[in-house]
Amino acid sequence: MKLILTRHGVTEENINGILQSHMDGTLSKLGLEQAKKVSLRLKNEKIDYIYSSDLGRASKTAQKIAKYHKKTPIKFVKELREIDHGDYAGMKLSGYNEYKNKPKNKGFNEGENVIDLFNRAKIFFI
Repeated sequence: MKLILTRHGVTEENINGILQSHMDGTLSKLGLEQAKKVSLRLKNEKIDYIYSSDLGRASKTAQKIAKYHKKTPIKFVKELREIDHGDYAGMKLSGYNEYKNKPKNKGFNEGENVIDLFNRAKIFFI
């Protein structure tokens, strides 16, 4: 079995230094070009299945790849999302350490840790 992993193209949020987490995000002009390039790179690969995070930035990239693999099933799954940063999502990365060190309100969601992410992804791969 051959497993091909790709990353979504650059988003407007990446460019603006925003922590996206489980927010959809919008592929930038550069991100759309990157998605096109990866789809062309994979055009002649034999691909039996395409699995993608269900978030917009990843699903749009996967759909570009699927353009050259019309008979290949594509499935969007939550387990392949990036790490969930909880209530930090949408904040500027430049202030992340400042936010992280402030006292939290009761009910503040700090999101997943790396072990949580691994266990979630493992569900998909098993």
